Amino acid sequence: MSAAVEALLAGLAGIYDPGEDVDELDHAMQCATLAYESGAGPELVAAALVHDIGRHPELERPRFAHERTGALWALSACTVRHAERVAWLVGAHVAAKIWLAGHEAGYPLSEVSRASLLVQSSGEGSVLASYVGHVWWADALRLRRWDDAAKVPGASVASLREIMAVSDGLWA
Repeated sequence: MSAAVEALLAGLAGIYDPGEDVDELDHAMQCATLAYESGAGPELVAAALVHDIGRHPELERPRFAHERTGALWALSACTVRHAERVAWLVGAHVAAKIWLAGHEAGYPLSEVSRASLLVQSSGEGSVLASYVGHVWWADALRLRRWDDAAKVPGASVASLREIMAVSDGLWA
């Protein structure tokens, strides 16, 4: 893993999505651990690890949603062979939330996620349609489920070394 990617991840420590009980680094590690423990492939584990990287203060773009910022970052952070898939998965994780909330009665979302869903789902019909049915859509739904489950204070997580061993050679 590149030192630059590690440093960016470390910079998520202490950054909280207002109202959530875990910071963005812990959330990223929990999400990646869930992917890793499920036997997901390297690109899906990597996407789980960096799906919210667009919230990092160094990357934030006021006019872009965090998933778009993260997807753009992933295009440059991953090797050419892996960049498209990781970026697509990062970019699709909010669309997957909208889809799951609309298609699964009682889909579990935190209060913060439920509140942001109202904003995220306005005007998303055509955007959502561009994701659903894509060859990687099933993995976007898996990523989203891990994302929503990865908000547990004090949860046990794999080490960054273990996570990165799965995606070795993926980072530029």
